[in-house]
Amino acid sequence: MRSLEDPVARRGGAIALWVVLWCLVLGGVTEALGLKYAQRFQWPTDLLAFQHGGFEQIDVAILGSSRVGFGLPADGVADCLQSAVGREVTAVNLARMYSTVFSMEALAKDLLDGDYTPQVLVLGISPEALDDHNPKRALNVPFHADYDQLPSLLAQVRSWSDLVATVRVVARGPENLALFAAGAHDGPGRMRWLMLHEGGGQWCFGDEGCIELNERYRKRERGRWDLRMIDEIPHLAQTRFPDFQIGGREAEALERLAIWSRERDVTLILVDLPVHRVFAAQIPDEIDALYRAWLDDFSERSGVQVLSGLGVRLLSHRQNFIDPDHLAPRAARTFSASLCESGLAAMLDSPGSTVN
Repeated sequence: MRSLEDPVARRGGAIALWVVLWCLVLGGVTEALGLKYAQRFQWPTDLLAFQHGGFEQIDVAILGSSRVGFGLPADGVADCLQSAVGREVTAVNLARMYSTVFSMEALAKDLLDGDYTPQVLVLGISPEALDDHNPKRALNVPFHADYDQLPSLLAQVRSWSDLVATVRVVARGPENLALFAAGAHDGPGRMRWLMLHEGGGQWCFGDEGCIELNERYRKRERGRWDLRMIDEIPHLAQTRFPDFQIGGREAEALERLAIWSRERDVTLILVDLPVHRVFAAQIPDEIDALYRAWLDDFSERSGVQVLSGLGVRLLSHRQNFIDPDHLAPRAARTFSASLCESGLAAMLDSPGSTVN
């Protein structure tokens, strides 16, 4: 190993420092231009389209993992609420693949402050979302972390994937600028259309075009259930929960998000998304018990409502799911109506009422 006295080592260190500084400068420029979410994400809701989509006042914003994208489509929630409150309702679904509370907090603060602050913020919650050691967390960090979080992220590094994820935060600016310049940031087109026309999510129900879009996607994914049953379900406990821990950094993110919501008069609710019984059976009982005990304690301390069991009648039927933990269109519409009927409508202003 070369010593720091070596001129080659000093020159290499200086070059590395300049690269980091330029990446951070480009990152600052990228975010100033509103391009933090000009990303090529594995499973994107088109967040850039949302930012520049000209949405008016948002009534309900829905955040969570892909289960939320499939289970609570924006127009399914909005349609039910419109009937209940007697006025037009705007809902948006900003789900992200493998989302944990860390990324939900970032999305809320980045995208839902100011003009887009909703009356109600719905978080799709799950054991994975609150797991401090979620093996998929490293996939979210580069896309959502702020630069001022870099010191704490470095302090939390537990593996090579954590370290690589933290380094990628630094490289995000140049990467996003390159994607934007190449026009490679706004695919797939299906997600962009769903965001701009229906408010986001994986399904929509507004017209015949939506039905056709849903069916086309289902046909494309028709082998998905069988594939997950072979590749994922037998090993689910080991791959999803290798070292489950709750009460640390993900819980702290939820505590901060509860404070953020109170400061803006936003009603925050947590919704437990349904999974098929074959999936639920693979979650270790002790993990499920820890998760539910922590949620009960959080709800009692914070006053945040936790809704669970809304989709209980969906759990046993294969046709309600496209795979063991993602709802099919008809079941998603049923689940959205269940959320509406659970008291969500009462949280919105009716015609003639005054916003608090």
